[in-house]
Amino acid sequence: MRFLRRGGGESEQPIEQRVDAFWTWWAGVRDGLAADIEAGTVPARTGEISEEVHRLHAKLAWELGPGTSARHAFNMSAEGNPEVRPVALRWAAAAPAPDAKWEYHPSRQPGRPQVLEIRGTRVSFSEVRAVTKWDEAREQLDVGLWHPAFDGLPTEVKAQISFLFLDNLVGEDDVERWVGAIEADPEAEAGRTRDELRDEIRQRAESAKGESWALIEGRDQHDDPVLVAFNSSLKRIDHPYAGEHLEVTIERGLDEAAADNEAIREAETQLGGMLEGLAVEAAHVTDRRRRVTHYVTAEGERALAAAREWASRHREWGAKASVEPDPTWSFRKSYGG
Repeated sequence: MRFLRRGGGESEQPIEQRVDAFWTWWAGVRDGLAADIEAGTVPARTGEISEEVHRLHAKLAWELGPGTSARHAFNMSAEGNPEVRPVALRWAAAAPAPDAKWEYHPSRQPGRPQVLEIRGTRVSFSEVRAVTKWDEAREQLDVGLWHPAFDGLPTEVKAQISFLFLDNLVGEDDVERWVGAIEADPEAEAGRTRDELRDEIRQRAESAKGESWALIEGRDQHDDPVLVAFNSSLKRIDHPYAGEHLEVTIERGLDEAAADNEAIREAETQLGGMLEGLAVEAAHVTDRRRRVTHYVTAEGERALAAAREWASRHREWGAKASVEPDPTWSFRKSYGG
C-alpha cells in the first residue's frame, strides 16, 4: 500500500474542471496502473499519480490498496482538514461506477491488520491493546493504546502508529466521528484486543443520538454571568459542506429576557422553522445584554436572507443576522464548544 502527501494551496481553476480533468486522465491509466500493482511496479508511477491528485488540491493525500468488492481501491484523503474534505467528496461523487477492478473512496478505509516497519521497529496491529472511556456529551470514545514496541519510541511516532492503527481498524471517517482523545497508555497492555475495540466503536456508534445539548453557566471578561447551551455532539465531519457561520443576535439578555421569555422562545422556534434545511443550530449564548444563536450552514446567502427576514419582524429586540466563512468552525472556541 502506498500513501503520499504534499503541502500547498488550492488551484484557482474551478473544482468541477479539476475533477473532470482527473477522471479524464484516470480513464487512460487505470488498466495500466492495475497491471503495475500486480507486477509490483507502482513506485515508478507515484510521481505521476501525485501530480494529478495535487492538481485537485495540493493538500490531498492518496492511497492505493485492496478494495472491499473490487480488486483494488483508490482512496483519497483530506487528512482531517475540513477545508479540503469537500474536494475529496466531489472527486468521489464524480467517480466511475465501481467494477471488478477498481473502487473509489474519499477517505482511508478499514482493512485487514497490517504490519508496519517504522524506524527499524516491527509493529503488528494485531498486537495492539486498548482501554477506552465513553464521553457521553461528545458521543466519542477516548482511547488509550499499547503495543510492545511503544516502549522507547518517541511520542510523535507512537501517535503516528496509533492513528494508522485506528484508520486501519474502522476507517478514517469513523475515527474522526467516534474517537476522541488518543494516547499511548501502558495500562492498556491488559486491555481490549483489536477486534474488541472495533466492536465497541461500532456499538457506540449505533447507540449515539447525534444530539447532546450541554448547559454551562459561566462568567465573561467583565465577571458578568453567561449562560451557554450547545450541541456537544455536533460533528464537523457530518456537515462537510457547512463552511459558513450564521450568527443571529437579539438585544435581550439575562437582564431583560425574563419579561419576554415566552415570546422569545416562540420567535426562536419560528426562526428554526425558517432555517430548516438551510442551517444547523450549534449553540446559543446569553449574557446580561444579548442573546446570540450560532448556526453552521452550507447555504450562507439563503440562510442569511431567511434570518434577516426573521430579524425584520423583531426590530423591537434589535434583532440582526450576519454570516461569514468559517470552514474550521472556529466560532465554537468563543464558548468552549
